[in-house]
Amino acid sequence: MAAQRLEERRSIWRVGPESTWTTTLPVTFIIASLLSLVLLPIIVSSHTRRMRTRGYIAYHLKKGAWWRIPTDSALQPPDGFTVAAYEDEEELAQLCETYESASDEGRRLIRLVAELSVLSARKPF
Repeated sequence: MAAQRLEERRSIWRVGPESTWTTTLPVTFIIASLLSLVLLPIIVSSHTRRMRTRGYIAYHLKKGAWWRIPTDSALQPPDGFTVAAYEDEEELAQLCETYESASDEGRRLIRLVAELSVLSARKPF
């Protein structure tokens, strides 16, 4: 009797050719829900960060040190660059390192890229 009962019990996670829609549908729904919980914040986070953050950050290189100054001005400084406030900190740190070792032409190109960031930002109130 106990051996027969063990054969009748089966996990809902075992989906195979003999499974019915009443088994497959809940498992599919659970998997889709878990995936959306993981993927949705990743997909939407960039847009959400852009909507929350307004204004700009000016980076100035003075005496070998970087000064990070929040500003309302979109102008590019001669000793650094200005970007939208929502930009990723790790990418900006890498941009600062690149700026330090770049030639005058390279620095001009970095300012042009920073200007694209500024143009995509929403203006502060």
